[in-house]
Amino acid sequence: MVTRAEQHPERYAVYGVRASGMIGVTTPPECLPGFMDRFTLKNNVMPYTDVIRHATTVEAPRYPIVKRNITVGTPGNPTVPLIKSVGVLYARKTDTSGVIAAQELVDGVDFDVTVDGKIDWTKGIALGTAPAVGAWVAISYYMHPVYLVMDLPYTFRDTMIATKAVAPQFASLPVNVAAKLEWLEIP
Repeated sequence: MVTRAEQHPERYAVYGVRASGMIGVTTPPECLPGFMDRFTLKNNVMPYTDVIRHATTVEAPRYPIVKRNITVGTPGNPTVPLIKSVGVLYARKTDTSGVIAAQELVDGVDFDVTVDGKIDWTKGIALGTAPAVGAWVAISYYMHPVYLVMDLPYTFRDTMIATKAVAPQFASLPVNVAAKLEWLEIP
């Protein structure tokens, strides 16, 4: 259970636009978290921008690309809702010398996203629009946020419950930890 989400109040101070996003995670006593444990929020998505050096036909970005349903207007009538499934927000390539190409790469035309969230350049290779080996690709996409436990959890959350009982009963309590977005902590 995520109990809070915080952002550093000085947005453009020390951390720049990637301010320290923290959440509180509460786990049942059977699942004791440790320092630097990872939590992936499978029901949530957030945008992430990655820069990768193109090397192979199917490439894995730092995090698997996931789809998000977005309601937009239809081309003929913007007031009529249309649901689109979007995984990649934009993709741009460079040539091998680092010059950015003018044309944006399009999901479904220049590349496909595989079921496991990787980039398949087969279509772009056939069209001649795939990046050259060694060229850079900047890609912004949706991913499941991954958080790292950043505090030393006090996991000895136990108590004796004596209310309405013949004898006090031992009980373990839930544990709450502070976690930080992984990509803000580890380069």
